[in-house]
Amino acid sequence: MPLNFEPLMERLGLKGALDDFEKKVGTAFTRSAPRVPAVRPLKQGDGLLEADYVRCFLVMLKGQESALEETGLAKQDCEIPYVIMDKQSTPVYKSLLKPDIVFAFDASDAPTFEDLFMVLEAKKESSKNTYRNHIGQLADYALALRECQPTRKFVPVLFLHGCRLDILVFSHRGYFRAPLGPVLYANERDQNNSFRHKTIGKSLCRLWFLLTLPAHQFGFLFDSQGVPSRLRFSTGGSLATVADAGAAVDDGVVEVGDFINRTAHITGRCTSLYEATYKGERAILKLSYTRTNRLPEGAVYEVLRNYKRPQADSGEHIDSGGHVDIGNLTDSGEVIDSGNQTDISEQGVPNVPEIFLSGNLVEDFDSFRLEFLVMEHCGTPIVEHIRGIRESKDVNVRSQAAAQAELYVKQVTSTLTMALAAGVLHRDISPGNIAIKDRKAFVIDWGYAKLLGEPSDKGFAMEIAKR
Repeated sequence: MPLNFEPLMERLGLKGALDDFEKKVGTAFTRSAPRVPAVRPLKQGDGLLEADYVRCFLVMLKGQESALEETGLAKQDCEIPYVIMDKQSTPVYKSLLKPDIVFAFDASDAPTFEDLFMVLEAKKESSKNTYRNHIGQLADYALALRECQPTRKFVPVLFLHGCRLDILVFSHRGYFRAPLGPVLYANERDQNNSFRHKTIGKSLCRLWFLLTLPAHQFGFLFDSQGVPSRLRFSTGGSLATVADAGAAVDDGVVEVGDFINRTAHITGRCTSLYEATYKGERAILKLSYTRTNRLPEGAVYEVLRNYKRPQADSGEHIDSGGHVDIGNLTDSGEVIDSGNQTDISEQGVPNVPEIFLSGNLVEDFDSFRLEFLVMEHCGTPIVEHIRGIRESKDVNVRSQAAAQAELYVKQVTSTLTMALAAGVLHRDISPGNIAIKDRKAFVIDWGYAKLLGEPSDKGFAMEIAKR
């Protein structure tokens, strides 16, 4: 979607900050504009390379910082807090991608995409086909940044085509494109033109605004590119806020551990998982971008938790509430069908994760919300669990595989049957969404679930809808 620069900033919630920045810097960029280099001197041929545009852009950045200080602008208003690197000839570390310029959080000799604030790609042509020819390459950079930095609301990519600079903002649904304007002079004649100075001064002002924004104001959920080690979640109304909890650990604080590697995509449902600790218990922090027209996963768990089970008749495998008797497993691995029910309370669907905290961090950005869940850690995926048994050197352990598999099938069947009785269809059953802990099979990841039929408690359903 093409937009002008100001409407794009409005959409990103940055219009007020842009207005304040423009008032503060005044005409400083117009006065510093004559120091911007010309890409092509007069009488030179057309044999320019993309590297020439990159070189001139870097010269412009370096020259502008000193020129802005001479105009009397405070250092904190004109200093770019990111390390600027030329990556034309070497790919970003652990990647095959080579954006022309990267803006990094620190001066690491080999930054990865995890360490980058933004990238810039340059092309020497500027025509109506420029985006058609290069949008795939620009999207690759956005994908790489998004996959390495899963807490971003959006990913910005700068595109220098000819002497003009645009910004592309990639969301989970698509991308927005807005022109910043010319940031280089085409030749020495333009370089000596006072009208061009004003035009380039305005473009430079926009560029400097973007480059001096702190990370958490420009797409990042937190103050840094990663997730802080301790987070405090607080809820006011329908939207939760999150802050670095510092050293204090109390009931509202989640201690965040390692990122759990999973495939992330720029479109569709995008989920990031982290090892965590909550109130001394092992937990999982789950951050999910999902479309706003879909039921939040936290609401699904609430329906499952509030389901009131009918009383089951002892000995029946399937009762009127849809409950399946799962039997017991002895130490030898033998399944004993004693008719005993699963040890669960009279309320709630069994064998689903306990949810400690849940809410929305972003209610709506380009038709996607960001939901968080802090939930019980449910052990190992069933495939890994069974594989570990089969590959064990202990014959007795291997002999339990079939018996345990039968037990787990019964447990999963019981959970899904009771969830259906509660009016919830999971819709994403797979080995990756069944986890084993303490000989108990948990059905996890209810993010694709759907509510079926008429809710038994309309008041409760309306409460969930409002939240």
